[in-house]
Amino acid sequence: MKNKISKKEKLVIGITAGTLVALAVSILTIKLTTGTDKYTNIEVSESEIQQYKEIIGNSMDVKKSILILFDSYDECMEFIEEHGLKENPHEQGKGTIPYMPDGFYNIVGKSKLEEFFDAAIDGEYTKEPIEYSGMYCYLKRLGVNSIIEDEEELKKLIMEDKKQSRQNE
Repeated sequence: MKNKISKKEKLVIGITAGTLVALAVSILTIKLTTGTDKYTNIEVSESEIQQYKEIIGNSMDVKKSILILFDSYDECMEFIEEHGLKENPHEQGKGTIPYMPDGFYNIVGKSKLEEFFDAAIDGEYTKEPIEYSGMYCYLKRLGVNSIIEDEEELKKLIMEDKKQSRQNE
């Protein structure tokens, strides 16, 4: 025996399915809109910026430099004398250059190298090889990027922190 669905029953099924789909879309839209408002209305006050500057200090600085490693003191000294003054000494094809995806090497956390870096001015380079990790180094200071000096980046960091804390609520 065959069960045939009448046109009236098909119409009722279609209307019911359409209503359920419309209801689901409405619920999802409301949830997404509510969630978005929760995170886009984040404001950052001047006092929060100052507080973050005090907390962070220079701990998130990026100390940009050119670092070239050599096996011997003499090899490094020869490089310093011949190429130390050049704007792009790392393009001379000598020594070993640590991976520099952004065109510079960040020496933060390498205390022996940071000693020279912190005492130097931008553009200054080592006049004598620095012994580091069993090798001899040429180091040229390029500059410092500090998040506490870029208020827009600092605001983004604060907003991200607030957003994370709201998600954890």
